[in-house]
Amino acid sequence: MRVLFYLIALITVLLSFSCSSGITYENYENDTYRVLLERKANRIVRFKILNKYTHSELVYTPELILVLGEVPERSLSVDQNRSDDTLYQCDSTYDVVTDSISIAFALEVSNHRRMDLSIFNSQLQDFITGDHTLVQQANN
Repeated sequence: MRVLFYLIALITVLLSFSCSSGITYENYENDTYRVLLERKANRIVRFKILNKYTHSELVYTPELILVLGEVPERSLSVDQNRSDDTLYQCDSTYDVVTDSISIAFALEVSNHRRMDLSIFNSQLQDFITGDHTLVQQANN
């Protein structure tokens, strides 16, 4: 009976370690795109973008943009969802550069409610060059 108790305790501990892998997800959307960010240890390790109309998706490992080895100062971004040129402050910027598309994104400081997303040099018809503001959605 005692061995069974220790076995159950060991299984419980192992399950708690495997369930708490430290990976979190954040979901952002606008009318056209959905972006899923995967974070590990407060660093974005996976970037997935989906065109909501065509269901095309791209998945990348983004790179943190550094200037002279340092994270640049915060930047101001225009909220593309509003017509009054509302500005909000973003922190660390990440980018993805491939032969067919370049993407840069930054999250709103502190609360991460908005994402500033820029697509440029796109040769993909489902991901058009332009600037977008995506809003954080509840995690499912």
